[in-house]
Amino acid sequence: MKLKHYFFSLLLVYYFLHIFGFIFGFVFEPLVYFIGEHIFKIDYTFEVNGYGSGDNTYSYLASFCNLLAAFVVAFPVTFLLNKAKNIQVIQNYFFVLLRMYLIFFMLIYGLSKIYPMQFPPIGLQRLEQTYGDSSPMGLAWSFMQYSQTYTAFAGITEVLGALLLLSRRTMTLGALVLTGVLTNIVMMNFCYDIPVKLSSSHMLLAALILLLSDYKRFINFFVLNKEIKAKIHHNGFENGEEPKAFFLGKVVLKAFFAVGITTYFTIQYFSYKDEMEKKPLLYGIYEVVPSEENTATYRSFIFDRYDTGVITDTNYKKNIYSYKVDTKTKTVTFDGSQDTTAVKQVFKYQKTKDELILTTTSAKKIHLKEKKGEAILLTYRGFNWINEYPYNR
Repeated sequence: MKLKHYFFSLLLVYYFLHIFGFIFGFVFEPLVYFIGEHIFKIDYTFEVNGYGSGDNTYSYLASFCNLLAAFVVAFPVTFLLNKAKNIQVIQNYFFVLLRMYLIFFMLIYGLSKIYPMQFPPIGLQRLEQTYGDSSPMGLAWSFMQYSQTYTAFAGITEVLGALLLLSRRTMTLGALVLTGVLTNIVMMNFCYDIPVKLSSSHMLLAALILLLSDYKRFINFFVLNKEIKAKIHHNGFENGEEPKAFFLGKVVLKAFFAVGITTYFTIQYFSYKDEMEKKPLLYGIYEVVPSEENTATYRSFIFDRYDTGVITDTNYKKNIYSYKVDTKTKTVTFDGSQDTTAVKQVFKYQKTKDELILTTTSAKKIHLKEKKGEAILLTYRGFNWINEYPYNR
C-alpha cells in the first residue's frame, strides 16, 4: 500500500463526511454522544444545535468521529485506488468536490459582506458600550461594522476567489487568493474567539490542498525560475471528450453557484433593505436629565433597531430588553430581558422637540434628552484626507 495513496484516501473520506455529514447525522449522532460520554468523559449537557456557534461541543466531537471513520474507511479506499487505472482522474474529482465546497461558502460569506447582512451598521447599544465591556468577538464585530466599505472589500475578495475556482483553468489562482483570505479569517477567528474556528480551518485546509496540488509548478515558477507547461486535466472520458449531458450539468452547476446564490442574496437584501434601514419611532440614546422631579432609579435609555432596548440604572447596570411601542395608547413596554433579574416595565411616553418624557406606573416622570450624533465620536469623526496630528482617542 502506497502511503501517499492512503493519505489521499484519508483526506477524500474525511472531507466527504465533513461536507455531507448531515446525510449521515442519524447514524453519527448516537455515536457522537457515546464518544463524548465514555471516551472524553464529558459530564455536561450539549446539543447538536450550536445556535450560531460552529465551535460547540457536538461539532468538535462530530469532527473527531469523522476523522476516526476516515482512518478506517481509507484502508479499503486505498486498496481500490491501487487497482485504479488512472488515480489522477479520482484526484481531479476530489478537487472538484473541494472547489464546490469552497465556492458555496465563500459566495455566501462574501455576498453577506458586500450586502451589509453579516455586519450591519453598529447598533446604539454597542456604541454606548465600553471597550472593557466588549467581548473579543464583539470588538471584532464592531471593527467590521464600522466601515461598510472595508467590509464590502473583504467580501469582494472572498467572491473573487470563489469565482476563480469555477474554472479549472483558474483554480490555482483562486486557491491562492482564498488561501490568503482564509488565513486572515482563521487568524481573526482564533485571536478574537469568534466561534467559527472549526469550519474556517476546514475551508483553509481545503484551499491549501488545492494550492499544493500544483506545488511542483509553483516551485518551478517562483523559486527555480523555470518555464512551466500547461496543466493537463484528466476527466476520465475516452479521448478526453466530455458527453454533452456532462458538459451541460457542469454549466448548470456553475450557473447555480455564480448566478443562483448571487441572485438569492440580492433579492434577500433588497427585500429587507428598507426594514433594515428603518429607524424605530423612539430610536436613539437618551440620558436622564437630573432634576428634583426625575426618579433616581434610571441613568439612560436606548431604543435601538430590531426592537432592542437597554435601560441603565444609576449603578451602571445595563438590562437588555425587547421593547414595543404602542402609538395608540402612547406606551412603551420593555419585556423579555436577557437578564433574569430584570422585570417588565411599562411607561407612558411623550415626545417633544427637545426631550422624551417617560411616565412610570406610579406617575413619576423621567425627563430624557437625546444624545446627538456629534456626541458619539466613532460615528461623527468620519473620514479625513488630511490629519495634521494623529487623532487617536
